[in-house]
Amino acid sequence: MDGEPLLGARDRERIREAAARIAPGTTLWLEEGDDGRLEALAGFCRELARLLPGLQIRRRPAAAGSDSGLVPLDRVHFLDLPRGRELPVFLEVLEGAIAPAGEPLQRELAALERPAGLTLFVAPACGFCPQVLRSLLQTVAASPWVRLQVIDAEHRPDRAAGREIRSVPTLILEDRVRWVGAVDPREVVRVAAAQDPGELSAASLERLLKEGEARRVAAWMVERQRLFPALADLLCREEWPVRLGAMVTLEEIHARAPDLAARALASVEARLPALPERVQGDLLYLFGEIAPAEFLPRLEALAAAATGSEAKAAAREAVEALRKKTRPGR
Repeated sequence: MDGEPLLGARDRERIREAAARIAPGTTLWLEEGDDGRLEALAGFCRELARLLPGLQIRRRPAAAGSDSGLVPLDRVHFLDLPRGRELPVFLEVLEGAIAPAGEPLQRELAALERPAGLTLFVAPACGFCPQVLRSLLQTVAASPWVRLQVIDAEHRPDRAAGREIRSVPTLILEDRVRWVGAVDPREVVRVAAAQDPGELSAASLERLLKEGEARRVAAWMVERQRLFPALADLLCREEWPVRLGAMVTLEEIHARAPDLAARALASVEARLPALPERVQGDLLYLFGEIAPAEFLPRLEALAAAATGSEAKAAAREAVEALRKKTRPGR
């Protein structure tokens, strides 16, 4: 984006035309990440605020590891400036002009009971992209489970190459299923509803935990008697809300399937020495609470290897808690 004007004359004209249709107090969120895109997005927001007097621009940090982006609608993230044919659709969102989902789509959405993370690659000159984007925005607005990320393939060639994007529009569901060209939202929702929760991306699982769905996530794993691959990564995350959600999930699993929970402990055991002290301390505490008695020798070894006063104290408490389980009469 360096050296390019943020808005051309036609774009400014479109924005001015939309001003009368945007209700005073309408909010656009600017999420601040560390990806080098924030300055351009902030400049775009300043220009929008100048041309749309009723629009409120509010800023908040992006989730850890997430890019900067524009959030005109809950669960919709534009990672780049909406340009060309994409801009009118973006303005329609601010206007509240996205048409409601029809009855056939509503019926499909009623069967959706797990997250559906969608990523749509577009380009400013793409004639078909706005139609696909509008249909997906209808879907997001009609279901709390659906999230949409919009990426400009021209301005994010690294992202496009990493996902092997060769044409637009391309829609990707949970990094696993893709549609190129025409997209039927009902088909997307049917596929999302039928997918195994264990195939959810780490990002979708993380969002579930942040939204307080630890019990639901635990139930999915217990029903299938298998751990989702992302759980161990989330247990080791430095971001406290994510780690807490994963710990609560594991405690829920332990209450229903102790052997399954023990497998989760084993999956993070080798990682402990390399983790930050606070993370070590939290996980050692968890070990003391839910580890089986036969885990005691391994926990004692982990305690001996713990670094830092906080981790050592947590390790001592965990060992003592587990020893109590092994004492006669317990």
